[in-house]
Amino acid sequence: MAMTKAQMEKELARLKEENAALFAKASANNGFGTITPRIGRKTGSVCVYGLARRPITMYAAQWRRMLDEEAVKTIKTFLDTHKDKMVNSKDESWQVPPDSVDQAGVIYTKVRGSES
Repeated sequence: MAMTKAQMEKELARLKEENAALFAKASANNGFGTITPRIGRKTGSVCVYGLARRPITMYAAQWRRMLDEEAVKTIKTFLDTHKDKMVNSKDESWQVPPDSVDQAGVIYTKVRGSES
């Protein structure tokens, strides 16, 4: 059945409102969704969605090791110590600065949410 002009305008207004709500929700999460863990169908690994475009996937033992209190403390300390060498992942012009490569050749990568 064909829509009248008034019905189309009403539907357009509804869609614009829905679109604005979705953009607001995405902006609140810096463009990423709610963090959601799932079990991988093929491998039985744990996939965590919502951190990046693709899921972060590791086996349960790896997640336990990563989330160990001492490991978390080490990672947070590293992030705090090197925050001046990291940029927000939203920065499209990101390049590897010359001073971001340490003596071992490790490149400090982008870390979401770290602002200089």
